[in-house]
Amino acid sequence: MKDHSRIISIDGPAGSGKTTVSKSLARALGNSGCISSGLIYRMIAHDALYGKILASLGGSENALAQMMNMNGWSLLDTMEIVGKNDSKNITSDFYGEVCDKKSSEIAKDKKNRFLVSGFIKNLITCDGWCDYDYIIIEGRDIGSVVFPDAGWKVYLDASLEQRVERRNLEIRGAGDGILERDNKDKTRKNNPLVVPDGAFCIDSTLLEVREVVSLICNYVEKS
Repeated sequence: MKDHSRIISIDGPAGSGKTTVSKSLARALGNSGCISSGLIYRMIAHDALYGKILASLGGSENALAQMMNMNGWSLLDTMEIVGKNDSKNITSDFYGEVCDKKSSEIAKDKKNRFLVSGFIKNLITCDGWCDYDYIIIEGRDIGSVVFPDAGWKVYLDASLEQRVERRNLEIRGAGDGILERDNKDKTRKNNPLVVPDGAFCIDSTLLEVREVVSLICNYVEKS
């Protein structure tokens, strides 16, 4: 899909609600697929920690897809990962303090950012994805670097206190390193976290998920 007019990019810092909002937005809009670039970095991190398959494949364009296949992982359009053989949902295996820290480290590497962006660009051209009315992609550089020509660009933020609380509700202690993660994301040399040009900015600190989704739906419908 060379035409990126159906893409809705959702960028923002850790704990801003990108994943939750993306899933709810897909349900609200209908006929939509979701991709989380952060989850893909977590897959690379998990492999680096426990499998080390990707390192053996070199830097080929399809190395990431090969790595997922060899690990027996399938990435769904609902931002979930299942086992290829038994279809068991294993998404939670990619979350946790160790994988979180490793994925942050991996995301700083220019080579890995190139691999992930290339994988996503190829994925949306595959069967099924071209049939969606909307493709929602969340991350930290989606609207600014990966798809600067996305049809709609959203930047989601919230207060530090609120983001820490949200992450700790997801995983105990996960919010403790948010300030450090913010600094790494915003100051890294390769594709730092910024507000994409022309993005619709939402502060979700005092908003429910449904309210954020409603704002984005209105933005999409009126643009």
